[in-house]
Amino acid sequence: MASKTISGGALMRQVQLNLGVRARQGIRCVPQGRTFAAAATATAEPAHSEPPLSRPSPPSTTPESASTYLSTLLSLPSSRPFPPQLALQILTHKSYRASHLLGYGYRSRTPDAAPEDTGSAPHNARLAFLGKRALVSYLLMFLHQQALAAPPSAAADGTIPRVATLTGLNLGEEFSREHALEEKIANLTHGTNLGREVGREWGLERVMRWQNNWTDPVAQQNGALTVQGETVNAIIGGTLMHFGSPAAHRLFHLEILPRLERQFKEPRIQEAIQAQRKVAQELLGGGVVVS
Repeated sequence: MASKTISGGALMRQVQLNLGVRARQGIRCVPQGRTFAAAATATAEPAHSEPPLSRPSPPSTTPESASTYLSTLLSLPSSRPFPPQLALQILTHKSYRASHLLGYGYRSRTPDAAPEDTGSAPHNARLAFLGKRALVSYLLMFLHQQALAAPPSAAADGTIPRVATLTGLNLGEEFSREHALEEKIANLTHGTNLGREVGREWGLERVMRWQNNWTDPVAQQNGALTVQGETVNAIIGGTLMHFGSPAAHRLFHLEILPRLERQFKEPRIQEAIQAQRKVAQELLGGGVVVS
């Protein structure tokens, strides 16, 4: 036992001697428990030498350019442009803010930094929520109007109902079965559908600020369409909030419903869409607000 104790003591003295030599030589001693963390840090640093593909490039959309884009889209008079900060919020998806909160891209820490540089830039989620509810309401109002204007269809016993219904044959075969109206509204207002039919025509992908985190090409495309659809809803919501419901309703008839026309099978509904657009164009010269 004494010989083992002496050997253990000699071993400890040798370890202490080695550590002292390494300290005098300026070699940093890393505790064994932190070896994996240090190795992970050492291997992770080279991976960030070039930003990954999912990181956003510096946004080119400014409050002024966002205001110009939306003012042109809505044909606003020069005396009533879209507010720049609200316009930028409308075109900013929540994924863009999250990317800055997580440290992707440039993030300033100076006290006078702009909100979008500190990860606190306001996004359009609430405006999109408001806009989608308005969009569904406008669609239902339009279809209800067409149902009332259509000649009532005869019932099975040959009698003619006095009140037309949305789910009756008076709106065509696509609305004849149960729950057809709910399914049609859901399909028309789906984010991917709005992005494909409306957002692409508006060129939203060139101006909206968002973060594409998908790596699969198909998922990237679908994600882009979904974000464009949410931005379409945000534009409706922002127009409703700032200019009022009549302006948002005219935007619906001028720039949104006509782009969904081909998804209706009933020719009478397609004709009504074009007629409503013509009335809206003649009312205020193609704009959504009075100059």
